[in-house]
This record gives sequence, C-alpha cells and structure tokens, in this order.
Amino acid sequence: MAVALLGSYAAQSQLGDHNPDTHGNTSDYLKGLELSLHQNDELLDRISELHRTHRLGRHLFKSFVICQLMAIESDHLLYTVVCSCM
Repeated sequence: MAVALLGSYAAQSQLGDHNPDTHGNTSDYLKGLELSLHQNDELLDRISELHRTHRLGRHLFKSFVICQLMAIESDHLLYTVVCSCM
C-alpha cells in the first residue's frame, strides 16, 4: 500500500491532476514512468486508482507530499524507538 501511495504522489507531481480525457480510464498512462523498482500491472492499477483521488494541482501537491512524507517518517521513527525499547 505504501508503495502505491508514494507512486500516486509521484504521478501527481509529474502529471498533475488525473484527467480522464488525457489519461484515460486505465493505468496505461503510467507505464512510461518509473514509479517503483518492481513495477507491475497490479501496482500501476492501484497507483492509478489513488492518483484519481488527488485534486491539488501539480505545484501545491508537492508541498502536500513533503508534509505527508514527514508524517510517515515521524511515524516510522516513533515505531523504531518503541520497538527498540521493548
């Protein structure tokens, strides 16, 4: 799930909002992008589903992603500290 979410953020950053007229209703428009080391059709379908939900435009979305990544890192750091103490 995290890989698909991060991939959808990358797609939004590079392509802007999903536009059915431009991008269609399949994940084919993502095949030219390198979004994951182990990219497959199932992952691209999930990334496409998530990309359709983003509606912030290309430039504002970059700030949103930075905030999201900071939150993910913060959660990971907290998890690491808690697990280290056990």
